[in-house]
Amino acid sequence: MAAELVERIRSVACNPATGWVLFEHGTVVFVLEAQGDLAARAIDVLREFGPVHVGSPAGDFGVSGFEWGWAVTG
Repeated sequence: MAAELVERIRSVACNPATGWVLFEHGTVVFVLEAQGDLAARAIDVLREFGPVHVGSPAGDFGVSGFEWGWAVTG
């Protein structure tokens, strides 16, 4: 399953300068500059912008459904 997720992520991450981190439960965080410890930077992003609460700035997002899964943007 992880290999399939990696291939799907690679298919949408068109910019090679963009890094990304795939977490155990399928959460993906894209990092604009792929330098340094990407996992630590992704965890910092999740800590800064999560958890999501309705009416909060982090709650302003969009969801798109695809045959293969979901994309959450915001």
